[in-house]
Amino acid sequence: MNYKRIFQIFASLILTTSFLAACGARSTTGKIEGRIFLSGTNEPISNAKVTLLSSSKQKIETMTDDKGNYSFAEVIPDKYGLSATWISNCTQFGASEQDGWLVVVDNKKNILVATKEALEITAGDTIEKNFGLSSCP
Repeated sequence: MNYKRIFQIFASLILTTSFLAACGARSTTGKIEGRIFLSGTNEPISNAKVTLLSSSKQKIETMTDDKGNYSFAEVIPDKYGLSATWISNCTQFGASEQDGWLVVVDNKKNILVATKEALEITAGDTIEKNFGLSSCP
C-alpha cells in the first residue's frame, strides 16, 4: 500500500473542501450606516437616537457618535424604515420634506426625521443613508 499517495489524496480532499466552504461562506446579513449633521455647517448631530423598524415590526436602536455617525451591523435582509430623533434649537414646530426625508419638530423642540421610503437590505449589502438638516420646518 502506498501511504504517500493516500496522504496526497486525503490532503487534496481537505484543501478542496476548505476552499469550497470558504467560497460558499457568504454573509447572510447586511449593514446600514450613515451620518446625521447640519448641512449648512456640516456640524455633526451627536447622541441622536437612530431606529430601524423592519416590516415585521422588529426594532433596533443605536445612538450617533460625536461625529454624527451611526451603524447597524448584521441586519437581517428585509425592508426597513429608518428614523432618528434628537433635541434641536428650532424655535418653531412643524413638518417638511428634505432630500427624501420627512422632518417633524414638535412643541418641545424634539426633531424626528424618517426616510420617506423603505430601505431594502439584502445579504452582503451595505446601505449608506446620510441626513443633513438644512433648516427647521
